[in-house]
Amino acid sequence: MSSFYPGRGSPPSYSGPPGNNPPPGVPPGAPPGAPPGVYPPSGNLPNGDQNMQFQSYGVNNYGRTQRGSAGNIPSSVPPQFSTFGAQSAVPNTPPRITPSRPEMLAPSLGPPPPMGGYSAPPPSVGGYTAPPPSVGGYSGPASGPSPNYSQNYPPPPSGTSPVQRPAVPSSKVQFYSMGDGNPTPTAPAAPPTISNAQTQEMPGPPGYQSSVPSASDGLTSQFSRMGMSSNFDTQSVPQQPGYTGMGTGSFVNPSASSYGGAGRMQGQGVTPRTAAMDELPGIQDLDMSIQADPRIMRMTVGEIPNSASLHSQCKIPIGLIIQPMALDDTIPPYGGCELVNFGHQGIVRCKRCRTYINPYACWLSNGRQWRCNVCGMLNDVPTSYFCHLDGSNHRRDRDQRPELSSGSVEIQAPAEYMVRPPVAPVYFFVIDVSVNSITCGALQVAVDSIKECIDRLPGDDRTQFGLMTFDRSIHFYILKPSLSQPQMLVVSDIDDMFLPCPDDILANLSESKAIIEILLDQLPQMHRANRSVDSALGPAVNAAGKVMAHIGGKMIVLCCNLPSLGEAKLKHRENPRLLGTDKEHMMLKPEDSWYQNKVQDFSKLQICVDMFLFGSSYMDICTLEQLSSKSGGQLFYYADFSIQQHGENFSRDLTRVLTRATAFESVMRVRATRGLRMSNFYGNYFMRGTDLLALPNCTPESVFAIEIAFDEQILSSTVICFQAALLYTSSNGERRIRVHNLAVPVKMMIQEIVASISIDAMCNFMAKQALDVAINKGLDAARSKIFDTCIDVLRASRGSFGGYAGGMQPTQTDNKALPESIELLPLYSMALQKNPAFRGGAEIRPDERYYFMSLLNNMSVEDSRSFIYPRMFSIHDMPENAGLPAPPDAGSQGLNVAGRFELTVLPYATNLSAERLSSDGIYLLENGVSLLMWIGRAADGSIINSLVGVPSLEGVDVSTLSLLPPRDDAPDSDPCRKVNAVVRALREEHNQVWMELLVMGEGDGQKEYKFFWHLVEDRAAFPGGGMNYAEFMQHVTRQSF
Repeated sequence: MSSFYPGRGSPPSYSGPPGNNPPPGVPPGAPPGAPPGVYPPSGNLPNGDQNMQFQSYGVNNYGRTQRGSAGNIPSSVPPQFSTFGAQSAVPNTPPRITPSRPEMLAPSLGPPPPMGGYSAPPPSVGGYTAPPPSVGGYSGPASGPSPNYSQNYPPPPSGTSPVQRPAVPSSKVQFYSMGDGNPTPTAPAAPPTISNAQTQEMPGPPGYQSSVPSASDGLTSQFSRMGMSSNFDTQSVPQQPGYTGMGTGSFVNPSASSYGGAGRMQGQGVTPRTAAMDELPGIQDLDMSIQADPRIMRMTVGEIPNSASLHSQCKIPIGLIIQPMALDDTIPPYGGCELVNFGHQGIVRCKRCRTYINPYACWLSNGRQWRCNVCGMLNDVPTSYFCHLDGSNHRRDRDQRPELSSGSVEIQAPAEYMVRPPVAPVYFFVIDVSVNSITCGALQVAVDSIKECIDRLPGDDRTQFGLMTFDRSIHFYILKPSLSQPQMLVVSDIDDMFLPCPDDILANLSESKAIIEILLDQLPQMHRANRSVDSALGPAVNAAGKVMAHIGGKMIVLCCNLPSLGEAKLKHRENPRLLGTDKEHMMLKPEDSWYQNKVQDFSKLQICVDMFLFGSSYMDICTLEQLSSKSGGQLFYYADFSIQQHGENFSRDLTRVLTRATAFESVMRVRATRGLRMSNFYGNYFMRGTDLLALPNCTPESVFAIEIAFDEQILSSTVICFQAALLYTSSNGERRIRVHNLAVPVKMMIQEIVASISIDAMCNFMAKQALDVAINKGLDAARSKIFDTCIDVLRASRGSFGGYAGGMQPTQTDNKALPESIELLPLYSMALQKNPAFRGGAEIRPDERYYFMSLLNNMSVEDSRSFIYPRMFSIHDMPENAGLPAPPDAGSQGLNVAGRFELTVLPYATNLSAERLSSDGIYLLENGVSLLMWIGRAADGSIINSLVGVPSLEGVDVSTLSLLPPRDDAPDSDPCRKVNAVVRALREEHNQVWMELLVMGEGDGQKEYKFFWHLVEDRAAFPGGGMNYAEFMQHVTRQSF
């Protein structure tokens, strides 16, 4: 009886061909073709059912008679075997029992059968060796808010010498004592002792062996352990702590090493692939109401073509726009995502494509298996994650599990998702103190802003702070809490840069706060007599990178001059004769490769660079911007900076950068259902491999656009699922995974696809596609790209909607035949061609144009809506409710409102045409980047005086005017109070930059031309922009037939 389950009666009889005896290992009466192995005996089965079928152990199907159905195993049937490893390597596998009658699927079951909890047959049966008792659930880090890293990262072995540093020649370093006035040279009380080792690396945190992760053992190793491979295979699986049977990112065949590999960690078996098992879930299997917030993930189309040929016919751009932390400031914490801790079982993921468990997974075999919605693979469910299904084949605990009921979720990452323990947030400032920085006031505004928000830096008492300044030399500052005054160390030899006192440059913010504030107070006075106009930006950035190499963090760079000394110096490339020609784009390409190479090193070291540029002359922004765009940072540019005009703007931007929610050491990968692939990426990131975005920092302003292409001629599913996973370290030192999910139906009709277009997302994506064309081929080619895309979409809609009837000649009024979803596409396409990023002519300098391009490349859909087609409001005739809080039923009343925290009623919007302007009017234009107020010469003097403090603009320098704050005793009808409320609401809607307000008067030639840039419905004086809206609509209508 050792070959049968005990206590179950006699085995079934073998019913093979007459005269044949059953093969060895098969009991008499077993079904024909039954494999040898261990068979349960026959007898009275539950519910009196004797009609049971036996299936081979490797089939992995519990009575699944049709797609989407699952069978239940009666509780009296012995526990089933867990699918640990490839069954092809396990001989004589026992059968699975499948009820043949549908009515046997109904009974409710007790506890789930334990995975791997069966009694092993004796060694004589097939030579099969049972797994150890621990198989079926791995002992990982205990569940809780944060793992104990001291157990996972032991200290270095005894005898390991600390990281050494090169000796610093004393003749190259000058020590300064920081007093009340100018710094005076002095000898340090205790000169630093630095060894002669040939390395600049700084020692890491306790227990961390390597201070600088390399490209091979950093992000790449981390994601090999996570199994975040872009290919659908089992060759990239996570490695568990304590498991030594496999190297990083390699897979061990279970037949060669029993129960090795990451599948044992999660308690998930490797199911043999068959055609049926790769079947993707259909739209009828999914709850399409569960989606990520559209502010986080948005498609250019709401429905996807079912084949590559259909896509080529309609030529509609298919793109995905992701802003993974869009809601972190609006809905703290975690942007409204619920936190999930999978505990010791490990995170549940697909064994092949590594997709995280999500609401679109299909459940089979009464909850014992789940089908991946991305690759279609069947995965076994870990024992501790098991739950029975309801009548709709949904888990009964779905509403209690955020990962199964929410489009976005925050997962607590276990220790194996870390290359090193989470490090403290680092904020390191690299500030230009040349004469330009002093005279324009940028240095004063910077130190005042840093001091104001120093208590609000993320990280609590773990935050690290550092500061260095530069002109023609580099100035380091020692901020040890034991000092009464900060010490300044000057390194003049910028060609052989080294770090004096490298261990003392970074200081704990909470411990050294007092001395940091002393430094910030004294910094402008220390350099007030500086007359240097040179800029050693390259050596300064290189030195700052060495200081941060062991820990990473955020580097904030403030620069006022074109780099002119040391490595990475740049030359003046601006040529006015090339403006408006087909060679203008050559000035928009980076020149020096040093910046691109340096940012690759920064990406490996988890260093993000945010740049603030204050240029009164050419600065070669397209080259400097490489430091910020490729490291996940942001660029801010203030042309002709003056503290009166741009001081508040710069202060607000810097404060936002320092205090906003920030994800450190982050990487992101996006997955899509089989048949589609990610073909191109747009945004601020550094690409590792083919689809892994390396983001040393990720913020609520980080936006990524992804172009989707067909990988198969015909899609095999009726729904396409997208999943974006952001792995990051929070400012509190917790490793997290932010997962967003989106499902889009697949359609066969062009009509349905065109009707599903999101016009705002479409134009955002079109603009980012055109940016690449503008830089590589020129502005004319970019404008042609925009126009051609518009024509292709209109042609697709004409064909699908039948075009015009009767063969009549189309006119400008025939746009009514367009689907509602693309009625505004011609208008937005024309506006985009006249946008400062793409418009022709010689009016826009290369630095200014490239700054607009960098903004557009990292712009969200909400921001680009106004940037592409601005809004112009009439101020002089505002209705009574304008500027007041919006009523609860503002939407039903058709009111135009704005604001994030409190909605405010906006004035009437007018068309962007000079015909709408009048000399007796006042107009406010908002483009998502700035606010422009145009005041007519004959405007009401009382309104002008209330807004800017002068009764008339005659004889007044308009550049000195600004919007006055409202008086405390002013009534609600006061124009100044209303306009301030409207401005506040508009600023709340846009966080990418602080929108400064520029006041200009009618006839003000220096500023007024920028206002007229945005009147896109009028003719523009550059090739391709000479049509107004009516003429452009006629031209588009003719071209789209």
